Amino acid sequence: MQQKVIEYVSTIPLKIAISIVYLKSQNPIFKNGKDKLEMYVVSQTKFENPDLVNSDDIYSTCTSDFLIKKPLQAVKRYQKMLK
Repeated sequence: MQQKVIEYVSTIPLKIAISIVYLKSQNPIFKNGKDKLEMYVVSQTKFENPDLVNSDDIYSTCTSDFLIKKPLQAVKRYQKMLK
């Protein structure tokens, strides 16, 4: 399944922001079974400034969703990592 996700993500244009979430159940899918439910969720959104994707200014490169959903402390932490 991981290879399928890699193949899918590789088709997404570089100017599209993506996030990938991997989920795995704690319990087996079926009673008395061993296999657990696993899934990947791939979300796509547009960069506000696609021409600045390689910039080290987080406010220029991130998506509006990121700025809305992340606490200010997290945004500042990510900004430090970019510098």
